Amino acid sequence: MKKIGILVIGTLFVVLSACEKKVNCEVLSDALLQYDQEKAKTEINKLCADLKPHGQIGQKENLNTLVNQLQTQCGNMDVTLLCFACIETLPPQSEISVAMDSSSTTVCRIIDISTPDDDILSFRNVHICLTYD
Repeated sequence: MKKIGILVIGTLFVVLSACEKKVNCEVLSDALLQYDQEKAKTEINKLCADLKPHGQIGQKENLNTLVNQLQTQCGNMDVTLLCFACIETLPPQSEISVAMDSSSTTVCRIIDISTPDDDILSFRNVHICLTYD
């Protein structure tokens, strides 16, 4: 009976620890609006932490997962992948567009994500969109 209890507790621990990480959407929205790099980095990197690298193809899937998590968790944001590994730095960076409402005005920000082949995705920068349609 003790073994069954230990097995149940162990299984429960594994299931709970595998749950999707949550981003604080209010903190992230404020950080993006205010160009607060550190707060934005903290929130974005929460979601990136479990996205293991698997080369370029795997990283593109990871980036799509990140976009989907942001879109799903933060209903107040319209999140779109603009480009994958399009910024030719070492490692390459990708861009995600985030549109949100601020005082009845649509505000757009670009999040740059480091996209290495052999390491997890990570936040690099937030900047203004040049145009928004």
